[in-house]
Amino acid sequence: MPKGGGSRANDWKADEADGQAQAAPAYDAIVVLGAALRRDGSPSAALDRRVRHGVRLYADGRAPRIILTGGACNEHGESEAAAMARIAGEARVADDSIVLEPEACSTLENAVYTKRILRRHGWRRVLLVTDGFHMPRARLVFRAQGIEADPAPLPDGGGNPLLWLRETAATTYYALRGWLRAQR
Repeated sequence: MPKGGGSRANDWKADEADGQAQAAPAYDAIVVLGAALRRDGSPSAALDRRVRHGVRLYADGRAPRIILTGGACNEHGESEAAAMARIAGEARVADDSIVLEPEACSTLENAVYTKRILRRHGWRRVLLVTDGFHMPRARLVFRAQGIEADPAPLPDGGGNPLLWLRETAATTYYALRGWLRAQR
């Protein structure tokens, strides 16, 4: 898999380099998918990297807000979204630019609950932030929920081959459950 290249989210940079400067696409929000908290409740390295990538996109003016999605899926009591909000706040993202989705405990739930937020606010186009190995399944799930989500994977998305293997199995499972088909 190419590292960070080949996505529509990065095409404007290539056009600019060719001397055909274009404005970055206008997105309603940047959606950052959660990752597990550590046993002590602190953010994992993966969670921290995802949030910081979303914050960079926000700081670059790609969208006026960040949706942080992830629930309290372990015994910690705090949601991934709350831990993510602390990281974004420390990076000086304004509180009114942060939207929390604190219920999701799976990629499917990330999409389902994010869709509710998008509908409530009338937002349509989002940049989707997650690790490169996770992006294909995440994007398929968001598309199945009717969400127009352009990929913005972490630049170091190559990752561990075991993570790619896990994602292949998870994508197969999601396909067999029908979670990758468009929902009506």
